[in-house]
Amino acid sequence: SQEARNRHRPLRRDYAGMWDGMFAQAQAEGEIREDLSPPALRRFTLGAMNYTVEWFDPRREPVESLAATLSDLALDGICRDGVRGAPVPALALEEGLEAEGPGRAKAERTREAILHAAARLIRDRGYTAATLRAIAAEAQVEAGSIYYHFPSKTAILEEVLDRGLRDLRDDLAARMARTPRGADHRARIAAAIDGHLRRLLEQGDFTSANIRNYGRLSAELRARHRPIRAD
Repeated sequence: SQEARNRHRPLRRDYAGMWDGMFAQAQAEGEIREDLSPPALRRFTLGAMNYTVEWFDPRREPVESLAATLSDLALDGICRDGVRGAPVPALALEEGLEAEGPGRAKAERTREAILHAAARLIRDRGYTAATLRAIAAEAQVEAGSIYYHFPSKTAILEEVLDRGLRDLRDDLAARMARTPRGADHRARIAAAIDGHLRRLLEQGDFTSANIRNYGRLSAELRARHRPIRAD
C-alpha cells in the first residue's frame, strides 16, 4: 500500500544514497565519465541486479560469477575498443486502440478498451488489485459486460501479458529488418535497447504489465506464457 511504501522509503533512500555517493566520488576523481548522472547509473545498476531474482538460479552457477559478469558489463562495457556505431532510427509503432477507424465494430473497440484498462491497472497495482470491477470502471463499461468479451479475469491477464511480449518481439523484428546496410552490431544492439525502453516506458502498458507481473504468476500461467518469452 502507499502507506507501507511511505514508511519504507527512508531506508530505500538511505541505501540509494550510498550508491550515489560511490558513483559521485568516482566521477569527481575522474574514473567515471563526467556526462553520466550518478542517480541514473545507480538506477540502472540496481535495476539490473534486482531483476536477477526472476531468472538467476544460484544452485546452478555461483553468485560471484554473476557479480563478476555484471561488474565487467557496467564498468568496461561489452564492445571491443574502437567499435562505434549510430543507433538505427527509431520506429513509430502505433497502439491498436488509437488506430480505430470509422469502420471498426463497437464490440472490438470495447474489447480493446477493456484490455488497455486491464494493462494499466495490472501495471500500476498488480494482478490481484486489478479486479474486474476496477477494470470495468477504468474502461468505462458495465462490470457484467466484460463477460461478453472474456470468460474470466485470467483470460484478460493472459492476453495482456501475451500482447506485451508480442509487441516487443514484433518491434524488434521490424527494427532489425530496416537496419541500414553496413550497420555494425553495436548499432543493432543500441536499436534493440531503444526499442525495448520505448515499448516499456512510452507505449508499453502491456509490456510493462508483463515485466512487472510475470514473476507473480502461478506456475501454470508461467508455463503457458513461456514460449513467447523464449521466442
